[in-house]
Amino acid sequence: MGTSIANLTGDTNAFGTGTAAITGIPDFRRLVVAALSGPEVLVSHANRSSFGFEAAVSGIGGYPQAARLGQQDMWHNVRIPFMEYLDDYDSANPTVWTSVPEDKINSFSSFIGVPIRGGSRSRVGNSSMILNSRYQTLACSDHLNGTNWMLVNKNPSAYFHESILNATGGVGAPTHLPGYDGRDIGTKPSLWLDVLNNNETNAHFYGSMLFEPSSALQLLIGGQCLHGSSNPYTGIRMCNVSTSYVDVAVECTRAYDVSDLKCQVGRIRRSQIGNFSSMHSDLSELYIARAISFEMPAITATYNAMKPSLLEKYIKNPPTAFGNGEDHKHRMYGACFEDVSRQSFEARVATALNTFLMASYNYSVLTGTDGISLSQRNDMWQNFIATWTEYTEPVYTLNIAWFCISIISTLIIMACTVSNAVIRHVIIAPDFLGSVDGLIRDSPFVKVDIESSDVGSGVSSHDRIKFTKNTQVQIQDIQPDENMGKIALTSDIRNSRLEWKRVYIS
Repeated sequence: MGTSIANLTGDTNAFGTGTAAITGIPDFRRLVVAALSGPEVLVSHANRSSFGFEAAVSGIGGYPQAARLGQQDMWHNVRIPFMEYLDDYDSANPTVWTSVPEDKINSFSSFIGVPIRGGSRSRVGNSSMILNSRYQTLACSDHLNGTNWMLVNKNPSAYFHESILNATGGVGAPTHLPGYDGRDIGTKPSLWLDVLNNNETNAHFYGSMLFEPSSALQLLIGGQCLHGSSNPYTGIRMCNVSTSYVDVAVECTRAYDVSDLKCQVGRIRRSQIGNFSSMHSDLSELYIARAISFEMPAITATYNAMKPSLLEKYIKNPPTAFGNGEDHKHRMYGACFEDVSRQSFEARVATALNTFLMASYNYSVLTGTDGISLSQRNDMWQNFIATWTEYTEPVYTLNIAWFCISIISTLIIMACTVSNAVIRHVIIAPDFLGSVDGLIRDSPFVKVDIESSDVGSGVSSHDRIKFTKNTQVQIQDIQPDENMGKIALTSDIRNSRLEWKRVYIS
């Protein structure tokens, strides 16, 4: 199963109206709080330059554990990497596969992953598949003084809040306009989200999905800031929202029959399907944009507007998001992000936004309690084909062809050996006899016919043996009359034996 574009019909989105909101919003809120409570949040879109990063990694269990935790959420859904923030991503060639290293802490687009159900057996093996997915990306401006900006623009009208200029009058966010069916949970956020009420926004909310908007939807993200003893001002970032459609190569492994199926993304690329508009986003649906503008700041907020929410702390510095300590410089203004770099702000807010959007999908599907059937499902979910492979025990088998070749070769070698021995036996002077002849060559103690040219010192042993083969030799003491004997081969055959106690030289 994979996600498609947001849809408010059939498999009802939690941001629907009436009964859908009453029953779906509580499930949605539980999912959001659970997803933002995992330890991997502390290292998301952070690095060694982030305050407390090394301590956060150590607390999680080290870099390998932090890398593993990021691959799946607590419901074993597969997290989709934020392709644009991967080290090997080439923006000039986005349709080329980008590898997702499994031993590094990668940036993921949402803390809630894509549910993958089925595609595997309940035994040891691997499965792989290519699925299509999408997520929202942000392109934001630098931090600016929103109070001055709104005054210059004559207090522009916003869609979901009362005059956002009024945010400068108090610590909390401006009042949300009625029209959203979700129930107020009583928290006091400092952060607020809205869009400008203008023609470009109306083209998204009331236009057709068949036509490309002229521009991306522009999201306003604001909060109060304070410098020293100066008056507070509203800090604003303006972010263009677009959609990134991606192809994702998912690899799953079950190491033992009783173990969980562990899935992770191995590669990712820009989708080559050309019938989607990147200008359209999930926030182009009015009901979703209204719900997000209310729920996203409020769910993790405290009941004291002076205390930053979990979301606000995450955007400011992920490694300290779970801490209870206060930043004294901004302790009363949790939604002031003037010290956060533009790239970090874009990545962290986009990941949070995608998490909220994913949580609005069917609760039972996301938590893995609804099986794999697409019955009563709509185009939020899709079927994909997975390739399943299994481990096999090593089995040694006999290759008949090679066995026959080995037997024939052995027989040939044996035949050659026997033939060699027979041939050496029948010839006149085998090599080993020629070597024996060398023992008596030029010996003064062996009498041969020195008048024959066939037995001279220049004649080979092979030729000499023809004439010396009948010569008898014996190991004898060649100087028996001396005090010290000498042993040598001699043709002087005697019946005397060597004496055991006599001293001999050779």
